[in-house]
Formats: sequence, structure tokens, C-alpha cells
Amino acid sequence: MKIKHVWFTLCFLLGIVFLANSQTTSKSAQTPTKTTESTALLVGKWKGSYDGGTPGTCEMEFSRKANGTLSGQIVIHPEGGEKSTPATFDSVKLEGNSLTASFSDPDGNPIQVEGKLESKQLKGTWKTANNEGGSWQTTKSQ
Repeated sequence: MKIKHVWFTLCFLLGIVFLANSQTTSKSAQTPTKTTESTALLVGKWKGSYDGGTPGTCEMEFSRKANGTLSGQIVIHPEGGEKSTPATFDSVKLEGNSLTASFSDPDGNPIQVEGKLESKQLKGTWKTANNEGGSWQTTKSQ
């Protein structure tokens, strides 16, 4: 009699644990994370301007690779100068709505970009290895 009671209790408890685990797993699989939503918003083309040094306009394009990592490129157009050749970002990271990315200028000098993504606005700061820098702001165009 006691063995049946212990067996019944054990099966009942395992059933509750299994049910609770399956509900938690399915709920988390259905709920998108803030980073996932932000990544979907980041992907596309952005146009805007920058200041610091020689001000001008900029265009950025971000995409998501098949493995889930982000990539992109940037084109800058200084006032009174020629539009640059697109530079590929060496790294692109998005955590929540915080963006960090880096690329190199035509002379190979690294440039660090940091920004915040808010709806269809992406803005932040840029800095060179020599601590020269400024701010930038863009609006999603596609």
C-alpha cells in the first residue's frame, strides 16, 4: 500500500515539474527579447549627418547574417569633399538598444561608433584612436 502511495506521489510531482517546465519553455520561445526586436529595427538603411572635425552627411546600412551576427557598412560625405567609398564595419554589436561598431578610415585608422536606437532614430558618438570625435544622428530610410 505504501509503495503505491509513494509511486503515485512521485508521478504526480514529476508531472507538475514537467508541465511547469514545458509552459516556461514555450512562453520564452514565443516572447521576443528586446535585443531581437532592436535587431529587426536596426536592419536596413540609415541616413543622417555627423559633426566633429569636418561635418557632413553619412549613410549606414546594417544586415543580419544567416548565423545571426550583424554586419554593415558606412559611407561618409564631408562638406565640400567627395563621398567616401563604403567602409565595412569590422564589428557590429547591439545589446538592447545600445549599438557599438567599428570600422577603419581609408588610411586604416580605427573609428569607434557608439549609439542608441530609438524607434526610427539612431544617434550617438564616434571617436578615433587619437580621441578626435563628434556626434552623429540618422533616421531609418528603408
